[in-house]
Amino acid sequence: DELRLMPALLSWINWLDRGGAGIAASSEVLTLPAANLREPALRRRWRTPPGTTTASVAVDFGQPRAVSVLALAQPDDAGGVDADGEAIGALAASDTVGHWLGSTPGGTDLYGSGAIAGGWQRGHGLHVHALPAPVTARSWIAAIAGTSIAGPDAVLDLGRAWAGPAWSPSRGNIAYGWSWGVEDASALTRNPRSGVETVDGGAVAKVVSFGFEVLTEADAVALRELHRIAGIHGQVLFIPRPGHASTPSEAVLGRLTRLEPMANRFFGGFTAAFTIRQTL
Repeated sequence: DELRLMPALLSWINWLDRGGAGIAASSEVLTLPAANLREPALRRRWRTPPGTTTASVAVDFGQPRAVSVLALAQPDDAGGVDADGEAIGALAASDTVGHWLGSTPGGTDLYGSGAIAGGWQRGHGLHVHALPAPVTARSWIAAIAGTSIAGPDAVLDLGRAWAGPAWSPSRGNIAYGWSWGVEDASALTRNPRSGVETVDGGAVAKVVSFGFEVLTEADAVALRELHRIAGIHGQVLFIPRPGHASTPSEAVLGRLTRLEPMANRFFGGFTAAFTIRQTL
């Protein structure tokens, strides 16, 4: 079935965050440089000058690194918001992204995706690209063509870049019952006399909960590293169904809301559960 055919993917190491990594862009606003793509908060952003919506970023990991997944995330207010609160600079599904990995800074010799549809979905702003097989690379180039937002005042906004190794369960997959929802931080006040309600609008973040029921000993060892390295402070990238049409809206880049202990349910078998809240 579907869950058996497409194992979920978890990544908790982003090579851009490691010492020695550097990033540069083909175009940027001086006060919003590509270096901001190393910041966990998406609203820090990298922005291109007005009228420039096709640009690239080049990342030097500083040393060869194992890469299995690449991701680019837009802030929820990309390009500013219109009168209806929608991001003016939200990229469309047809806008393309190209990925190249090289053995030297700026190289493209190890892997090239060519220009592919980014699959961006309005209100989610996340592009993920799982490599067919892990690649040990020194560099990554990502080229984005935001043709859907072209115009004299249009800008390209990206809030986070991710390149790292990934883990998938060695047998089975996420358990049925995994859930996707949102957490709305708005404050609703109701006048006790009139019943009139007032709303102080707050941020809305996706929240994904999932678990694994048939983990091996090796899987448990790997996920202990997730607890150790990411905890609740580090970011985690989760793709429930890699390659699925709903991946851009289902995948989440965020932090664990709590650390649930793994359990040894049977001989050689472990279970684990996670909840991830989207980083804005």
